[in-house]
Amino acid sequence: MNRTQTEKGVALLALTITICAAAASSNAADGVRDLRQRMAGAWRGDQHSDVLHIDGDLCVTALGSRQAIFTMQYQGDVARRTLAFSGMAMPGELTLRDGKLVMRVPSQGIEVTYSRMDTVPDSVRLDPYKLGTRTPNGEELAAIRKEIARRTKREQSVRMKSIEAARDHDDQSTLQAMISIDRANTLRIIDLVQDVGWLDKVRFGKKTQQGAFLIVQHSGNLRLMRTVLPLIEQEAKADPALGQLYALLSDRLQMSLGKKQRYGTQAAHDPNGGMTIERLEDRTRVDDWRREMGMQPLADYMQTLGEVHGTEVSIGD
Repeated sequence: MNRTQTEKGVALLALTITICAAAASSNAADGVRDLRQRMAGAWRGDQHSDVLHIDGDLCVTALGSRQAIFTMQYQGDVARRTLAFSGMAMPGELTLRDGKLVMRVPSQGIEVTYSRMDTVPDSVRLDPYKLGTRTPNGEELAAIRKEIARRTKREQSVRMKSIEAARDHDDQSTLQAMISIDRANTLRIIDLVQDVGWLDKVRFGKKTQQGAFLIVQHSGNLRLMRTVLPLIEQEAKADPALGQLYALLSDRLQMSLGKKQRYGTQAAHDPNGGMTIERLEDRTRVDDWRREMGMQPLADYMQTLGEVHGTEVSIGD
């Protein structure tokens, strides 16, 4: 075989390999597309009351009143999830079997199943709630003020106990109490928002407004956060003292949606026992943005945060 024939042979072989690779890639893409389509929809847990709504590359989950967003990664006949808030890969995998969605964590011997739902329930929807327009009378206003004050006092008390319990590595019972209180508070605020609208400062007073904000901030309900955030932004423009409330809620919502935080208000515990502020939108401009909201510099905030939690606070990537 002369040189020309050899080169033709190599070229033909390369073409054959390319065609085979393209066919394999096409088959893999078809498989992923098929799996995405078959997993799409809402699913309710058979063993637990959690609900999943899978829509392409996103999965919204709901347990009680709390919601979380995951990104989906498909490969072969399985899918895996990554928590949008932290970027943490979740253990286990999702697959389909006998018309069920199956979540498996082989290393822990866990397997739970989900049944398909006919419609997407409210618990996994993310569109804002429709604001109520009813004007409560004076007696109702007074009752709502007292109720929010009572609910806020309970939720702040259990959070302080949770911080103390975490230091002693014995926070399970306190955590369950906090989840229970948050759920009741969240459901009540959702009812109120759909009845009388946001509990604003003008009608309900500053204490009630800030108490309602704390409940929303700790609700874990992204739909409620999306409903309230534009209203708090409007209030903050009229009253700069409310800038910090807007910044806190804005950062938490952005990170929950898998985006970066602007004001650096959100910190998470790291494997070394400290806390880390991650995913800043722009590290060089964060203090300028905080100043616009009437907030202290990030370094001062980190020091305060560390003192409250009894640990060091750093800035991550």
